[in-house]
Amino acid sequence: MRSLLLGVGLAICAALTCGVTPAQARTVALGDYGLQIESDGVPLQTFYHRGSVWAEGVRGQRYAIRVFNRSSERVEAVVTVDGRNVVSGQNGDYRTQRGYVINPWDSVLIEGFRRSYSDVAEFTFSDVGAAYASRMGTPQNIGVIGVAIFREKAAPAPIVVPPRPPRPYPSSAPKRSMESHSAAPEGARVEDMAGSSPEVTSRRSDNAHRTTQSIGTAYGDSRRSEAVKTTFTRQSQRPDARLVMYYDDHQGLVKRGVISVPPPRPTPDPFPLSNDPQFAPPPPGYDPYYRD
Repeated sequence: MRSLLLGVGLAICAALTCGVTPAQARTVALGDYGLQIESDGVPLQTFYHRGSVWAEGVRGQRYAIRVFNRSSERVEAVVTVDGRNVVSGQNGDYRTQRGYVINPWDSVLIEGFRRSYSDVAEFTFSDVGAAYASRMGTPQNIGVIGVAIFREKAAPAPIVVPPRPPRPYPSSAPKRSMESHSAAPEGARVEDMAGSSPEVTSRRSDNAHRTTQSIGTAYGDSRRSEAVKTTFTRQSQRPDARLVMYYDDHQGLVKRGVISVPPPRPTPDPFPLSNDPQFAPPPPGYDPYYRD
């Protein structure tokens, strides 16, 4: 599979290494790859609940997605927010859609849905009804951020053809070119082998999720964000890693049980010691007997 896709330019690549370091980040990690949600360079508060990672957002808050590549090779990251591809805006399908190329030992900061090669619409937490996915007709996938990682296929080693030895005797036959005209190996023509049938974008069938989700991600204000095209050949049609992080606001996380709410405090007493009559208490086992 060979195609043009979005990749960060050299200037942006250099800037991406100056933010939050991996050691400081609250990430979803799998092998050499990591996913982090941050706002103004600070990772959002995250919680672990029933095997999933949840981030706490606030309505009106702008955020960005940082994807880490801690391996020694380039990778492609196909990213979705609320089930929508952040590059194309379409329903997420990593088999047919492309993403961002991340250099070795580097990260990419994705600040919004891409509008062009020069700007994005900022990710902004909003009411569910105002979310981009809701306005595009897919509210059932609101509340999740996903990343599919693909490793790069290594370039084939060059084929070295040794020169033909000189003929020991002259030949009356027509001279043939000494250049090798070896046929291209089978499969050398690179074609897109991705299937055409859409993949179900949400693996969860959770009606409770739809009723308790409190915030979504809106198609926010325009922000300058440069990107360029590059070529990338995937090693496999299946991703080498999939990273998932869910999100909601504080109230939504409390409803889900992600955040435990402490029991209410008893009513405070302004004079706690004044209620004690300060008489002599009976000893243990005392059986009172009253005389008239």
